[in-house]
Amino acid sequence: MKNIMPYIRPLGVIAIFIAVFTWGLELAHFVPTCPYCQVQRTIIGVLGILMVLPNIRYATLLLTVVLGLFGTNVSSDQIFMMVREHNFMNMIMLLAVCASFIIAGQMIMLVKRESI
Repeated sequence: MKNIMPYIRPLGVIAIFIAVFTWGLELAHFVPTCPYCQVQRTIIGVLGILMVLPNIRYATLLLTVVLGLFGTNVSSDQIFMMVREHNFMNMIMLLAVCASFIIAGQMIMLVKRESI
């Protein structure tokens, strides 16, 4: 597996941009207010900040695991809620799945950075 260190900061900046852009869309009232989405975009932004900042050995790992697991739990709860209501084919379901993959990927990169 290649070293991820050259890519972690640019991907962190992209994650921060995604979080700020989606918060801007909600605050400008282009998308409806959704508490699940708010938590997911906030976690993506905070993990992005952790990706950009220098590595503080155990503090970064602790924040990554706690916030990342909370974010994936919220996104899986939202996905399960939509599956339970037989509401499969909509944009919110797709965005929840994407948020889950983004958060999981950020967690993998941050934990991998800890082991280097």
